[in-house]
Amino acid sequence: MAIHYVCSYCKKRMKSPDRFAGSRVVCPACDTELIVPEKTAQASEKKVKWDPSERQSTVETGDYESEAEAVRRELDETES
Repeated sequence: MAIHYVCSYCKKRMKSPDRFAGSRVVCPACDTELIVPEKTAQASEKKVKWDPSERQSTVETGDYESEAEAVRRELDETES
């Protein structure tokens, strides 16, 4: 069986053989050092389906074009 876990930094899903429980590994996606978690009876029995709708976005949204125009106007006013 394998231990399934997620990188705490980049959230990449990974798995390692049971014998690596407690060992240090490096995430192949972001080079963060991790410790493979111990496998628990509860975790091995629990099957969770990943739902992409629950993923939280870390991207800021905003009207950047309007902000750029405002900065341009401000610069034009100070140059005049």
